[in-house]
Amino acid sequence: MNQFLTRTLFASLFVLAGSQGSALAQESTSGDARVTDVAPLDSIRNYHHISADLMTGGQVGYDQVPLLKSEGIQTVINLATASEEYNAMEGFHVTSAGMTYVQIPVVWSEPSLDDLDQFFEVMKANDGRKLFVHCIANMRASAFIYLYRVLVDGVDESDALEDLHAVWNPVEYEQWQQLIDDALASPRFLEKN
Repeated sequence: MNQFLTRTLFASLFVLAGSQGSALAQESTSGDARVTDVAPLDSIRNYHHISADLMTGGQVGYDQVPLLKSEGIQTVINLATASEEYNAMEGFHVTSAGMTYVQIPVVWSEPSLDDLDQFFEVMKANDGRKLFVHCIANMRASAFIYLYRVLVDGVDESDALEDLHAVWNPVEYEQWQQLIDDALASPRFLEKN
């Protein structure tokens, strides 16, 4: 009887281990499925192509970072303030993928010419590289890109405005329209660029 119990117990453990192994395999398979089932870049909020070397968008998911790399992005510039919920590990994921990461925390309610000046310097330092510039919703990013294109790259204002308005209209937010007006009139940017 003791041998019978031992064999029964051994058989039960074998079946149990097999079913747990199967469950782990299913978990691993579903985990792999999630990795290959990453949302495309155009699913990023307000994702917008400016040119072959410049894209803007809202917050990128950590699982989408390898897609940026495969798209040829060399530098990711984040204009959102630090947030544990949205971008706490973004720099780690971007640099782990072999791209350059720069974060300029632009406070939504108080964008400043100093923020813009720092952004212009980062953009100039990355001239000739393929860039993804973003924030949470692509509002900060598209406004800064609009100003950079007009004040530094010499793009016709109406062309740059078309790309900005494809995302949003800053007239709806007094602090952003004021920043744009101040930047376009500022000798600080007109003389520098």
